[in-house]
Amino acid sequence: MAVRRFPVLSFLLAVLLASACTAKDTLYFLDFLDPAQSLTQGNYRLTMQSDCNLVLYDRTLPVGASNTYSRGVNCYALFVYDGILKVFDGSSKLLWASGPDSPEIGVWSLNYILILQPDRNVVVHGPILWSTNNIRTSTGANNVIANSTTLATAHTKKKP
Repeated sequence: MAVRRFPVLSFLLAVLLASACTAKDTLYFLDFLDPAQSLTQGNYRLTMQSDCNLVLYDRTLPVGASNTYSRGVNCYALFVYDGILKVFDGSSKLLWASGPDSPEIGVWSLNYILILQPDRNVVVHGPILWSTNNIRTSTGANNVIANSTTLATAHTKKKP
């Protein structure tokens, strides 16, 4: 008579695979954020909103966005194999990407992770391919993710 010795392992594997986001501030290969899901780090939050906009918040103040507001329904953000964060609508139409696909940089490299850091910056590590460059500074600079390749400054206060 055979004895089953793997129910605990099977349960743990099911729990790990069921989670869309395994750490509160990190996305790994093929992790995603569904509408209303967020990465959090202290007072900072990267949220995939139900209006299809991916927004970085400092407490309640939006400091960066994908500018994909109302461009689809059932949108989600997906962190893909080459270190690119992408926003898709519910029919899998690409709405925004953190950078261009680059076959020579990361073809099926599973070494990339995306982290919402304690300094408010969202960074892809392994090597760094893209960053919001949204580090909280005393100058009060806020960046808006304007499109897939540029960052635009939304508000800047000059130091006296």
